[in-house]
Amino acid sequence: MRYMTSKVTLLALIATVSMLPASSALAACKKDQHLDPMIQKMDQNCDGKISKKEFDHYMNKRFNALDTNNDGYIESKELKAARRKAAKRMQEYRKKMQQREQNKRNQLQNKNQ
Repeated sequence: MRYMTSKVTLLALIATVSMLPASSALAACKKDQHLDPMIQKMDQNCDGKISKKEFDHYMNKRFNALDTNNDGYIESKELKAARRKAAKRMQEYRKKMQQREQNKRNQLQNKNQ
């Protein structure tokens, strides 16, 4: 059971880290609104689908981003640091979105005056 919990936690963290900006070695395809954002991130040859090789490449990049001491393992302290970093980025994102909403409300209010 502990292994399963660790595996689920690791997958959730990899998903969280996948929201971080992709490295320049990853896909640089033209944005397509109709394509899933995850496919856009992983699709290196821009064919609109993900091969096992593309998936493995993407996940290896994400693993390496979590393995900050480059020992080939992701340790508890590395996971905690990645969670803190992801939480901080999410908090910054929320602040930015709240500020945008406030700016929109102010613009509408100024328009109506």
